[in-house]
Amino acid sequence: ILNSFHKLNPGGIYIIEDVRSDQISQFKSMVEELKTKYSLTYGEVISLPFSDDSWDNNLCILIK
Repeated sequence: ILNSFHKLNPGGIYIIEDVRSDQISQFKSMVEELKTKYSLTYGEVISLPFSDDSWDNNLCILIK
């Protein structure tokens, strides 16, 4: 994402699915870096409650 985010148009939405639970802190750090570098409108890592799959049931949503 760090190598392609600059190609996203203003107002564009970038969604990353299946973020593993052990990657959440890494993604949160990346979101903070992108907020600073590209002045994101929105950036969040979201855990979706689903009892059958708690390992990778997370999203990263970015809006430029």
